[in-house]
Amino acid sequence: MESIAALGLASNIVQIVDFSSRIISRGHELYKSANGRTEEHDILDSAASNLSELHKDLQVSGSTGNPRKLRASDRQLLELKLQSQKVVAELSAALAKARVSGPHQKWQSVYQALKSVSTDKDISNLANQLDDIRKQVDTAILVSLRRTVDKLSHSQSACIGDSSSHAHAEANQRHVEVLNAIRENNWQASSRRDITAFSAMLDSHTTAAIRTRFQKMILSRLYFPHMVDRADSIPEAQAETFKWLFEDGVQENKEEHQASFSEWLRKNDSNVYWIAGKPGSGKSTLMKYLYHHTRLDEMLRGWTRGNRLVKAGFYLWNSGSAMQMSRLGMLQALLYACFSADYGLLDTALPERWEQHVAFGGGQESFDWPELRRAFDRIISDRSRQYFFLIDGLDEFGGESREIIDFVMAASQPNVKLCVASRPWIAFEDAFQQRPSLRLEHLTWQDISIYVTEHFRKNDQYRLLLESEPDAAKSLTLEIVDKASGVFLWVYLVVQSLLEGLSNADRMSDLQARLDALPSDLEDLFNVILNHLEPEYFTQACESFRLLRAYRELPLHAFRAKSGNPEDGAFEHPTLLGLFYADHVDTGSSLDAPCTPLTVKEALGKAEQMRRRLNARCRGLLELRSLFGHYDLDRKAKRRDRYDHTISYLHRTARDFVESRVYWEHVLQTTGNDSFQADERWANANLWLQKTHPSANADAQRCQAFRARCVDSAITIQNKNGVVQSTYLDEVLNVHQTYDPEAKHHIFYGFERVLAQYAIVAISLLNPEDQKAVATSFAQELGHRPVDANNRGDMEKLQKCLQYYKASQRSRWLHRLKRPIVPLYK
Repeated sequence: MESIAALGLASNIVQIVDFSSRIISRGHELYKSANGRTEEHDILDSAASNLSELHKDLQVSGSTGNPRKLRASDRQLLELKLQSQKVVAELSAALAKARVSGPHQKWQSVYQALKSVSTDKDISNLANQLDDIRKQVDTAILVSLRRTVDKLSHSQSACIGDSSSHAHAEANQRHVEVLNAIRENNWQASSRRDITAFSAMLDSHTTAAIRTRFQKMILSRLYFPHMVDRADSIPEAQAETFKWLFEDGVQENKEEHQASFSEWLRKNDSNVYWIAGKPGSGKSTLMKYLYHHTRLDEMLRGWTRGNRLVKAGFYLWNSGSAMQMSRLGMLQALLYACFSADYGLLDTALPERWEQHVAFGGGQESFDWPELRRAFDRIISDRSRQYFFLIDGLDEFGGESREIIDFVMAASQPNVKLCVASRPWIAFEDAFQQRPSLRLEHLTWQDISIYVTEHFRKNDQYRLLLESEPDAAKSLTLEIVDKASGVFLWVYLVVQSLLEGLSNADRMSDLQARLDALPSDLEDLFNVILNHLEPEYFTQACESFRLLRAYRELPLHAFRAKSGNPEDGAFEHPTLLGLFYADHVDTGSSLDAPCTPLTVKEALGKAEQMRRRLNARCRGLLELRSLFGHYDLDRKAKRRDRYDHTISYLHRTARDFVESRVYWEHVLQTTGNDSFQADERWANANLWLQKTHPSANADAQRCQAFRARCVDSAITIQNKNGVVQSTYLDEVLNVHQTYDPEAKHHIFYGFERVLAQYAIVAISLLNPEDQKAVATSFAQELGHRPVDANNRGDMEKLQKCLQYYKASQRSRWLHRLKRPIVPLYK
């Protein structure tokens, strides 16, 4: 057996033996979760889950060919592996039995829970077996590695150490350290003292492996869907723009609008720098530009003075999911970036979770705000590190402005710098007016000129006009820059309009007339763009706007029940393929459609058709976003899965304009108000996606999301008209059975609670006395707490539960559920 494989096997045995020994320890007290609540069964679940994960690692480690060809020490390791697996199997069975047999017990330790289903003698035997295995591992692995060391010359050992110091795998590095320690200390398996010293080192490396597992677990808990979507969707800065930000000198026309950013980076005078700007002025693009610029780290060195620099950034976005605009999402993203950059911060930030993880594999529950805030405060109180935080879009925060301002102010410690950006709202002006700041729209005249010039120069027709009418061409560019008033978004839309004119062979006078007709105010420009559409196209554009809003506002009850995350906001924006199906007038077309996944070519064809329709009808107010950025609808995506790219508004200002109270009323009237059934269209589209998406019979996670969307659509439609969508839901199950005939209907587990919670049915019950009797009997049958028939709250909850139970008989997929419906108060 290779030495690295032997060490890996030994490390896995030690991990599982030590963990098993801890969870059956008599003196081990029950731990509380990080939020302070004691969850007895959660602890048993965590212990069982961690034991299972360690067992999986043990199963795959130490795999080899013919055992007879192995050395005695390696064969002993394999035997110890088998013994460990046997003990773990017994312990896992006992844990499972305790979890099932004592749902109402209050245990003070895992040992006490095990004692409820096992004898003291059985538990003692398990502990003794684990102790014997642990003692034998040290000797066996030292013998195995000693032989490896003896085969290596001193130069070879040094070479291994040098080459491995650059390896990315921590396991390889630990392997080298152990081999070098054996060689340098001349440890021998025949010496009790050497075995003790080696055992201590093996324990140390095992702890490091546990720590690595803990770090990965914490990062997975902090991560949330679409955490980096906003950052990825922000366009890159045009080449040669924003260079002034890192300049030491302040240009003459900028003096009253800019405090030197480069000077702020280098000095200790202030901890907060505020970038303010009009809507559409390019604040997010500037923030992304500066965060990734190489000069940022260079200039911060003067401030860090040799301390380690940790950077983290987040872009708040109120057009995204709830997490993308919340303080919880912001802090999870900032801590995720900090912990990814510096694993050492975890010790300081989350000591309770680390203690739980070591004790029983715990610490895996979701984070709440108080715990995240404590973790954040702990890391910034560590003065051995300097922190640079970037927070974009303070005005897009989903809570009160005061709340995000207070967070920024509280975080501005001596070892912390925060660069924040927002619109110039009064609340932010009052908070940051005494801090270094800049007003972006006053500083980008040259940047806008570069943007316009570069885009025009790429156009052949413009180059011809520039040769024939150079003065008029330059004058046109200058007028665009002046009229923009520092708003990049306005420039983008105007340039698109003028490029369209150039493609139509407009003369310079035509271009000038086109520019003169475009208002300088951004909202007025949106209005002009939409008013110039043909009537039929305008109606279809309004339908697209309604579909986008309906998709965004569709409750995600079933989706979140599936994911287990109440804040989950995946798929906040529809895909091209989804919008293609929602654009169909026949809202029942999916019911009789066959379950036949599209080929990639077919899906791309439908997506391209939808892209062209949106481009012609929405005139740039909607854009296509890929998984890795964004591009406008005039450009074709090169990725083969562009049918999954999403559609959203070009900018928050465009959405705010279209969905403003006055204009939205115009949108509703244009589309026939309630006669346009957006929710029904999405129900139809979601079922189409479940049946025909290219990955419909291959990607289990995506298919579950489609099914959850279908259930949510059914709930939404029922809430509007009071009719249970049993035929529709039956078809959802039919699709599931078609693609997965062996399924046990697990996809709906958890959905029944959602359906009951939102009272999806409204049927007449018997007289009140019968209602109480039947509801009470039904609830007690489920094995939950006694119900007070005189308690109005209990009766209301149980009545909804009973209503749902009766109505569910109308739909066979609910009737087939193999576990009981969960009352609301569980």
